[in-house]
Amino acid sequence: MNELTVLIGLPGSGKSTYCKNFTPDIIVLSTDGIREEKFGYKFNEDIRATVYHELLDQTIINLQNKRHVVLDTTYLNSEISRNSFLQKMKESVDRVYCKAVVFDIDIDECIRRDSQRQKSRRVGEEVIRNLHKDFCIANSEGLLNEIITI
Repeated sequence: MNELTVLIGLPGSGKSTYCKNFTPDIIVLSTDGIREEKFGYKFNEDIRATVYHELLDQTIINLQNKRHVVLDTTYLNSEISRNSFLQKMKESVDRVYCKAVVFDIDIDECIRRDSQRQKSRRVGEEVIRNLHKDFCIANSEGLLNEIITI
């Protein structure tokens, strides 16, 4: 069975650090990685759709090739974005098992961790607080087979 693990958490919650423990046979995809590879570090609303579609395409290809894919992306924190993405996976890949790992970390701790990042990788307090408003861990529409909170 194909497996997709979606990491859900604010910037600074530990998603990328968590990914460092995976074995090389697990494919870790991130919107940050795609954006940096194609456009450099700077976030720009104009490139958001391009990055999203690249993430979608890479995820589908890897799942179709029977790879375990882990998504390290803040983008899928909102219920609407996550459900849309997961629905596309279910439609595009046979028998995909979708699991979420939720990083339930206090917002002030996320802000503190973000402030300690390399300057070019900082998100900033205002952005984290705005993202927190859309943060949702619910399993609406039954698209997730399993939810783990850490």
